[in-house]
Amino acid sequence: MEKIFIKAEDVRNDSFKLTKQLIEAGFIPTIIYASMRGGSNVANPMSEYFKYLGIKVRYGTVIVSSYNNVYERNKVVNIEGWAPPLSSIKPNEKIVIAEDMFDTGNTISAIVNKILIKTKVKRDQIRIVVRDYKVYTYNQDETKIKPDFYAVKYIINSPPKKVWTHYNSHELVGLNKEEIIKHYGLDVAKSIELDISKIKKNCDKEKYEKIKLRLLEQGFDV
Repeated sequence: MEKIFIKAEDVRNDSFKLTKQLIEAGFIPTIIYASMRGGSNVANPMSEYFKYLGIKVRYGTVIVSSYNNVYERNKVVNIEGWAPPLSSIKPNEKIVIAEDMFDTGNTISAIVNKILIKTKVKRDQIRIVVRDYKVYTYNQDETKIKPDFYAVKYIINSPPKKVWTHYNSHELVGLNKEEIIKHYGLDVAKSIELDISKIKKNCDKEKYEKIKLRLLEQGFDV
């Protein structure tokens, strides 16, 4: 699997550009729902852009997950909560769903379907804005839903060519010590490298063994 490392400032700058495209296309949302966690990286700059223009746009979040780790995706999309709740959404709302990554589209599709079921908002009142958009050309089930605005498109032609986009603003999962040093710096690697003797002293045995094994797997000295 190929890993592409994305700088936080690139996500921020592309999010400003996407907001500009959205406005110039004539779609001014009344609310932005950020898919947590990754969607906040796009939604935050979008929200700031509208504030800068003096346009009032509510900021919302939807807690959702479909990945366990780099290699494993849950078959079921879990939507755990909305803030503000969908019961507060009026029929004339214009909604943006912000996400960092559009992969199979299952997560976004689940969010859109929930909005359509639980509110009186029509499909043409919703726009999907993502920073990274993966398109699979080989035999893979994909939803019919597509992003309305995106910054970067990845064409995936075969399973061995799958790409994992790693956001340097916060992500650690899937990285070994060497990759952390290369892309985050030695200071970050040192801050992650736990004193295993303290863990052994203060944690229960099961947690200690799990942490120790994981650090060893990722190339850390313990």
